[in-house]
Amino acid sequence: MLSAGQPFIYATNAGYVRGRLRTTLNKALQQVTGDRRAKMRYTPEAFRKHVFLCYNVKLAGWPENIPFRNLSSRDAPSIPDLWRLIHLAESGVLYFTAVTREEVDAAQLSVANAVPGPLFPAPLPKVPRRDVGSRKPRFDGGGNFVAPRHERNGPKSAAWIGEEVADSETVGPAGLRPITMWKDGICCIQDDGSGVWREVTGDLSGMEDPEDPIRDWDCAV
Repeated sequence: MLSAGQPFIYATNAGYVRGRLRTTLNKALQQVTGDRRAKMRYTPEAFRKHVFLCYNVKLAGWPENIPFRNLSSRDAPSIPDLWRLIHLAESGVLYFTAVTREEVDAAQLSVANAVPGPLFPAPLPKVPRRDVGSRKPRFDGGGNFVAPRHERNGPKSAAWIGEEVADSETVGPAGLRPITMWKDGICCIQDDGSGVWREVTGDLSGMEDPEDPIRDWDCAV
């Protein structure tokens, strides 16, 4: 058992980082509430009950890309994220402050309105492309690097595809002329470069030269 004033020794570096964050936030909460027994909580329901609604304070400044998790759970914030929280708390960017009546009402409706950070990590952007100018290095029998035979200095595709770009790519390439074909007396057209044929209805004049022998071509042959 530790005597008064004896420092606590953590078994792991992760334990030290978690302990330092807990101590920092506990002191900040005790200072703003005036209650020396006040303790920070790290699960959504416990934070809402024992911190947010109990003292009418919220923890402001929590980064949006760090989910609010129990520090000892398997999906807890990483060590770099914990160090970031420690730095923000010790520099005053992460702090406790009083809540409004509207915020209390919102927290009573949903725990997500009480916790300082997101409950779930933000989804990653769409990455349908994997060809962002990478190539595996080659080495000879002596372990020396072998320069590539051809320099890849052409245009590179973007690593991330936004919604606007993804929507625009559903349209066929610019400048691609429509392709027409007759099949069993039906005129078909491919006008978007997708490889999908559709039947042309209405006026077919100008779609094909009547004397062109391709009109009588059987595609099944």
